[in-house]
Amino acid sequence: MTSLIRGFLVSCDVADAKVCFDIILKEGLELDIFTHNALIEGFCKINALSNAMETFSTLQKSGLKPILSTFNILIEAFCKAGKLDDAIDIFSNMRTICLPNQYTFNIVLQGFLGG
Repeated sequence: MTSLIRGFLVSCDVADAKVCFDIILKEGLELDIFTHNALIEGFCKINALSNAMETFSTLQKSGLKPILSTFNILIEAFCKAGKLDDAIDIFSNMRTICLPNQYTFNIVLQGFLGG
């Protein structure tokens, strides 16, 4: 099923990827962090940031721990959307779970510089 979700995302069919994701969750099957990240990134690419954050919340409720790339995906999307306060909130939350890396700081810096 994870391959099916990723296939939908590769073809930019985020809606069907979300339907598949929801069916998997409804059936009680477990998804890994990478599948959650793929869906979050898919939502971010189409600027569906509320859906990305909903998926992020689902990830945490399922007992999975977000990883560095999870936060980088979200921070970058919010910076690109000009939602810098939200990006900083995510960055602050991130620091309680994992440490940012150079890429993270570059994302934030570029966001504030308008790049």
